[in-house]
Amino acid sequence: MGRFGGDIREFGRSGGRPATWNNLVRWSALVDNPDLTLAEIDVADSEVRQRHLRRIAVMNLKKRPGRATSVMKDIRSYAEQHWILLQEQLQLYRPYVTIAGGVFPILRDLMDRTERREEGSCYSYFEDETLGVCFDFYHPQQRHYKNEVLFDDLKRLIIERLGGQKYELARNIKAL
Repeated sequence: MGRFGGDIREFGRSGGRPATWNNLVRWSALVDNPDLTLAEIDVADSEVRQRHLRRIAVMNLKKRPGRATSVMKDIRSYAEQHWILLQEQLQLYRPYVTIAGGVFPILRDLMDRTERREEGSCYSYFEDETLGVCFDFYHPQQRHYKNEVLFDDLKRLIIERLGGQKYELARNIKAL
């Protein structure tokens, strides 16, 4: 189970894996204010980190620690077996925005939602009472694209989908 016994709250408080938690800080700040640039978010500043991490919920669909890489078949199986408990947890958060980091198809299927995509966009979404606007996006720990690319893509996605509401966003997002 590792140093934190599977509890990601302690993992985040201790600084966690910078690649993951720095992206979560950036994404939280961006949802709060889509006009920000990457350079304006100082992820090294502990007050900035705390302010933006405090207002999000981070949730894994598969509750058991596992491998260094994800096996979607295992995550889906776990989510299907424990869907009632996962729904209860999701009901507690009720975010305005959900960033489904790599698990969008699982959530879409389990919640029986139809995905939509804005014309010209690479990313799908669905809207739901529990998850708010749920975006199909990368896991914050992914290593294929630079942080700048992820930041710019998420910024466009938020502005495209939330448009005029960009300054009225609720103060919580969730990365799954």
